[in-house]
Amino acid sequence: MQAFVSQFLISADAGTPITLLGGVHPGCYELVSTGQIRAIRDLKGKSVGVPAMGSGHHVFLASMAAYVGLDPRKDINWVIHKPAESAALLAEHRVDALMAFPPIPQELRERTLVV
Repeated sequence: MQAFVSQFLISADAGTPITLLGGVHPGCYELVSTGQIRAIRDLKGKSVGVPAMGSGHHVFLASMAAYVGLDPRKDINWVIHKPAESAALLAEHRVDALMAFPPIPQELRERTLVV
């Protein structure tokens, strides 16, 4: 099975016996916003869209937030959405930012919905 490492770390932390043989590059995740979010710390009190709690999108961003001193369980309002709803969520200001995977960030930039 190939997936972002966060799924495996959560399973291992829960005590599930697991052997990891290799890794994949997760560098394509991107936090996008309409401009008011310039740093991870700016997420405090903001709404952030992710496809699911526990997804790679969520866990990756939550770990970055925790690293800079935020409590992702309390400081971020997580909004669960379908990836196809990303543009509408930002355009209608139902989220302040979202964690996305290509081609969504590129499409949002093309439509000038994000900076």
